Amino acid sequence: MRVRLADDAGFCFGVKNAVQKAYEMAEDKDREGQLVMLGELTHNSTVTQRLTDAGFVIVDDAKYVNPGSRVIIRAHGVTPDQYRILEEKGCDISDCTCPFVKKIHNIDRK
Repeated sequence: MRVRLADDAGFCFGVKNAVQKAYEMAEDKDREGQLVMLGELTHNSTVTQRLTDAGFVIVDDAKYVNPGSRVIIRAHGVTPDQYRILEEKGCDISDCTCPFVKKIHNIDRK
């Protein structure tokens, strides 16, 4: 049987960006603070396991994030309340929300 791979197989650019940023964050051992994914970065168990092996913990709500943590926000984004909580806790936020998703969120807020 012959298997053909589609030209556009793999992650969308938003998820690809977020995963790449997460690996960069994990490699930066000089930075202080716990590595946190606010929700799963991707619905791919292999990638999620690799990121947790690299030091990330998954937290489903910003209220459970430790102050001063290094937090990555997934491509689907988070609510303004979640973002505010992270800021109030002095977290180092890497917002990897997809630009298309941000546009939709902004339209919805208006």
